[in-house]
Amino acid sequence: MTLGRRAPWPLRARAAAQAEARRQRIAVRALAYACDERDFSRIVRVLHPDAVLVIDSGGRVPAPLDPVGGRARIVDMLVRFLDTHPEAVAVECPVNGEPGIALHTGQDIVGVLTVGVRAERISRLWLVVNPDKLRAWNA
Repeated sequence: MTLGRRAPWPLRARAAAQAEARRQRIAVRALAYACDERDFSRIVRVLHPDAVLVIDSGGRVPAPLDPVGGRARIVDMLVRFLDTHPEAVAVECPVNGEPGIALHTGQDIVGVLTVGVRAERISRLWLVVNPDKLRAWNA
């Protein structure tokens, strides 16, 4: 390749995808650490100001039906969830091929969290607490 010439499109696309995957892994690691340490000010720092949390409870666990927006409300929801499972530990793990977090008590997975990242911060969180969907994790 000569100087001044751009890399072919597939190489640029692959580099962009790798950079995005790296940002997502870093954000997941920071969120897992903050949840594990119950460091709620750190959770606020890793969230994008326009972040949204969706909780899939399947109607089997008390949770809001609508998405929860805003960092303060998201942290409040995460605090409530973690308070109901004080022994839960946040562990990074792949979820559907993407970086994610399993919240486990040592015996059971009580929640699975995946994220979307925008501008180096977490902008979307999906927390699955539906016992039916967690059954496969606990098998």
